[in-house]
Amino acid sequence: MSGIPFPENNPAFRIGPVGFHFHPSSILHKKQLFSEYRRFLTKAHPDFWQIALEPAALEQPREVPVVEEKTGRFSVSSGRFHGEFSRKERRGRLRVRNTAAVTTFLRAFLSHVLTKERGFLLHGAGVRVNDGACLLAGVSGSGKSTLSRMAAPGDVLSDELVLAHRGDARWQAYGTPFYGDVRRNQPAGYPLRAVFLLEKAGEWSAERLSQSDAARGLLKCVLNFSAGREGYSSLLDNTADLTAAVPCLRLRFAKKRPHGKSLTATLDGLLRSEGLS
Repeated sequence: MSGIPFPENNPAFRIGPVGFHFHPSSILHKKQLFSEYRRFLTKAHPDFWQIALEPAALEQPREVPVVEEKTGRFSVSSGRFHGEFSRKERRGRLRVRNTAAVTTFLRAFLSHVLTKERGFLLHGAGVRVNDGACLLAGVSGSGKSTLSRMAAPGDVLSDELVLAHRGDARWQAYGTPFYGDVRRNQPAGYPLRAVFLLEKAGEWSAERLSQSDAARGLLKCVLNFSAGREGYSSLLDNTADLTAAVPCLRLRFAKKRPHGKSLTATLDGLLRSEGLS
């Protein structure tokens, strides 16, 4: 656990470029957070979001999280949690019915924060391919879990949600603690080599997409819980940036990978066949 004493210190962890330092009000919540995010634990840093975690009995009927922006502050809430945060101070308070709700909160929180920090969360599987990563993007039922099962466990960043972020030089893909049916993930990040939009078929093939087609397909996979229009402009800008900077292809795939080839080798071969070494 990166040398962090357990459970004396409060849990700090990083998901891609975004760090969190939680301050639970109970030892039980502290232990649960250490356990749930143990692979993403790190040392606390002053730039991390400082979040006070408190138990609460909430009565809101809403299950789908909603994010509302309020002039430098924003709220993230559902029927299981409610949080208020200051973007400038990078701190806030989160009230939850139980720590299991923290995972849902983090998805909504990250989806909002990243839009203004040149990134987003995407429905997709991330797979390491040589020295980079490929993002296999698709909505529920598109085949993310099927493809993740074909990959070596150590090559999967996540089988459900991947974080994409534009750094100083290029786009990066990061694993997240949010997993799907295959339950494979890791905190590593790699240069984003290509984005594949998934389509089930009887055989394997790849087709390069225009930027407009790629952007339309990618937007269907982006998490967005904003109740207003504030974040949409940044979201569109980020999508345009990614699809201009990173090759995007339509991946048609069968339930079984080509005989004798790993998923990594298959994806690498498809990219090379399109002249994308």
